[in-house]
Amino acid sequence: VGLCTDIELSSVVFGNDLLPETRAQVLNEPDCVVDISYSLELHGLAVVLSSGRVAFLTGKTARFLPDSLRGVWLRETTDAVCVSVNPRYNLIACGRANGLVDTYSFDEIPGSWILTNTLQLSKLHFADSDQYQLGQVQCLEWSANDYSVLVVA
Repeated sequence: VGLCTDIELSSVVFGNDLLPETRAQVLNEPDCVVDISYSLELHGLAVVLSSGRVAFLTGKTARFLPDSLRGVWLRETTDAVCVSVNPRYNLIACGRANGLVDTYSFDEIPGSWILTNTLQLSKLHFADSDQYQLGQVQCLEWSANDYSVLVVA
Protein backbone atom coordinates (compact mmCIF):
# COMPACT_ATOMS: atom_id res chain seq x y z
CA VAL A 1 0.00 0.00 0.00
CA GLY A 2 1.42 3.38 -0.97
CA LEU A 3 0.58 5.29 2.21
CA CYS A 4 1.32 9.00 2.06
CA THR A 5 3.94 9.79 4.69
CA ASP A 6 3.36 13.54 4.96
CA ILE A 7 -0.19 14.70 5.66
CA GLU A 8 -0.73 18.41 6.29
CA LEU A 9 -3.71 18.58 8.67
CA SER A 10 -4.54 22.12 7.58
CA SER A 11 -5.38 20.80 4.10
CA VAL A 12 -7.72 18.02 5.29
CA VAL A 13 -11.45 18.77 5.15
CA PHE A 14 -13.27 17.68 8.32
CA GLY A 15 -17.00 17.07 8.78
CA ASN A 16 -19.45 15.02 10.81
CA ASP A 17 -20.06 12.51 7.99
CA LEU A 18 -19.09 11.66 4.42
CA LEU A 19 -22.25 12.93 2.70
CA PRO A 20 -21.36 15.29 -0.17
CA GLU A 21 -23.87 17.94 0.90
CA THR A 22 -22.53 18.08 4.48
CA ARG A 23 -20.79 21.28 5.42
CA ALA A 24 -17.15 20.48 6.05
CA GLN A 25 -14.24 22.71 6.93
CA VAL A 26 -10.51 22.69 7.47
CA LEU A 27 -8.96 23.03 10.92
CA ASN A 28 -8.60 26.66 11.92
CA GLU A 29 -6.52 26.08 15.05
CA PRO A 30 -3.05 24.55 15.09
CA ASP A 31 -3.26 20.86 15.93
CA CYS A 32 -0.94 17.89 15.68
CA VAL A 33 -1.43 14.13 15.81
CA VAL A 34 -0.66 12.53 19.20
CA ASP A 35 -1.82 8.98 18.39
CA ILE A 36 -2.77 7.09 15.25
CA SER A 37 -4.30 3.73 14.35
CA TYR A 38 -4.28 2.58 10.72
CA SER A 39 -6.75 0.14 9.16
CA LEU A 40 -6.18 -1.25 5.68
CA GLU A 41 -9.63 -2.89 5.79
CA LEU A 42 -11.44 0.37 6.58
CA HIS A 43 -9.25 2.35 4.14
CA GLY A 44 -8.28 4.94 6.69
CA LEU A 45 -6.69 5.93 9.93
CA ALA A 46 -8.02 7.14 13.24
CA VAL A 47 -6.11 10.06 14.71
CA VAL A 48 -6.12 11.75 18.10
CA LEU A 49 -5.30 15.44 17.81
CA SER A 50 -3.51 17.50 20.45
CA SER A 51 -6.82 19.24 21.18
CA GLY A 52 -8.27 15.87 22.35
CA ARG A 53 -10.56 15.51 19.35
CA VAL A 54 -10.66 12.29 17.31
CA ALA A 55 -11.21 11.90 13.57
CA PHE A 56 -11.13 9.10 11.03
CA LEU A 57 -9.21 10.10 7.89
CA THR A 58 -10.06 8.43 4.62
CA GLY A 59 -9.36 9.19 1.01
CA LYS A 60 -10.77 8.56 -2.43
CA THR A 61 -7.89 6.16 -3.08
CA ALA A 62 -5.87 3.78 -0.91
CA ARG A 63 -2.79 5.96 -1.46
CA PHE A 64 -4.03 8.73 0.87
CA LEU A 65 -3.20 11.54 -1.48
CA PRO A 66 -3.28 14.77 0.57
CA ASP A 67 -5.71 16.56 -1.76
CA SER A 68 -8.26 13.71 -1.54
CA LEU A 69 -8.39 13.24 2.24
CA ARG A 70 -11.56 13.73 4.26
CA GLY A 71 -11.81 13.62 8.04
CA VAL A 72 -14.92 12.47 9.90
CA TRP A 73 -15.19 13.61 13.52
CA LEU A 74 -16.00 11.22 16.34
CA ARG A 75 -18.06 14.03 17.83
CA GLU A 76 -18.69 13.14 21.46
CA THR A 77 -15.06 12.57 22.50
CA THR A 78 -13.16 15.77 23.27
CA ASP A 79 -10.45 14.62 25.68
CA ALA A 80 -8.92 11.61 23.89
CA VAL A 81 -5.32 10.55 24.42
CA CYS A 82 -5.15 7.30 22.41
CA VAL A 83 -7.11 5.37 19.81
CA SER A 84 -7.40 1.84 18.39
CA VAL A 85 -9.32 0.61 15.32
CA ASN A 86 -11.12 -2.73 15.15
CA PRO A 87 -11.59 -3.34 11.40
CA ARG A 88 -13.40 -6.65 11.83
CA TYR A 89 -16.42 -5.01 13.47
CA ASN A 90 -15.98 -1.42 12.20
CA LEU A 91 -15.24 -0.08 15.67
CA ILE A 92 -12.98 2.61 17.08
CA ALA A 93 -12.04 2.78 20.77
CA CYS A 94 -10.92 6.14 22.16
CA GLY A 95 -9.01 6.25 25.46
CA ARG A 96 -9.75 9.42 27.38
CA ALA A 97 -7.87 11.61 29.84
CA ASN A 98 -10.42 10.79 32.58
CA GLY A 99 -9.89 7.00 32.36
CA LEU A 100 -13.01 6.27 30.31
CA VAL A 101 -13.06 4.55 26.93
CA ASP A 102 -15.56 5.56 24.24
CA THR A 103 -16.38 3.06 21.49
CA TYR A 104 -17.82 4.08 18.15
CA SER A 105 -19.35 2.09 15.30
CA PHE A 106 -19.52 3.14 11.68
CA ASP A 107 -22.91 4.00 10.18
CA GLU A 108 -22.51 3.44 6.43
CA ILE A 109 -25.58 5.40 5.29
CA PRO A 110 -24.35 8.89 6.25
CA GLY A 111 -20.74 7.76 6.65
CA SER A 112 -20.48 8.83 10.29
CA TRP A 113 -19.14 7.38 13.53
CA ILE A 114 -21.78 6.81 16.24
CA LEU A 115 -20.93 6.59 19.95
CA THR A 116 -22.17 3.15 21.04
CA ASN A 117 -20.63 2.61 24.50
CA THR A 118 -18.58 4.29 27.20
CA LEU A 119 -16.54 1.84 29.25
CA GLN A 120 -15.75 2.62 32.88
CA LEU A 121 -14.31 0.57 35.73
CA SER A 122 -16.64 0.69 38.69
CA LYS A 123 -15.70 0.96 42.36
CA LEU A 124 -16.48 -2.77 42.62
CA HIS A 125 -13.22 -3.47 40.78
CA PHE A 126 -11.36 -1.86 43.70
CA ALA A 127 -13.25 -3.52 46.58
CA ASP A 128 -10.08 -4.24 48.61
CA SER A 129 -8.79 -0.70 48.37
CA ASP A 130 -9.89 2.67 49.67
CA GLN A 131 -8.40 4.25 46.59
CA TYR A 132 -10.50 4.57 43.48
CA GLN A 133 -8.54 6.88 41.27
CA LEU A 134 -7.86 6.11 37.63
CA GLY A 135 -5.55 8.21 35.56
CA GLN A 136 -5.79 8.75 31.85
CA VAL A 137 -5.84 5.78 29.51
CA GLN A 138 -2.28 5.05 28.41
CA CYS A 139 -2.86 2.42 25.75
CA LEU A 140 -5.66 0.55 23.96
CA GLU A 141 -5.45 -2.64 21.95
CA TRP A 142 -8.09 -4.99 20.58
CA SER A 143 -7.72 -8.69 21.48
CA ALA A 144 -6.57 -11.16 18.81
CA ASN A 145 -10.16 -12.25 18.15
CA ASP A 146 -11.40 -8.60 18.12
CA TYR A 147 -14.07 -9.30 20.76
CA SER A 148 -12.46 -7.33 23.60
CA VAL A 149 -10.53 -4.13 24.02
CA LEU A 150 -7.60 -4.17 26.41
CA VAL A 151 -7.06 -0.96 28.37
CA VAL A 152 -4.02 0.27 30.31
CA ALA A 153 -4.76 3.21 32.60
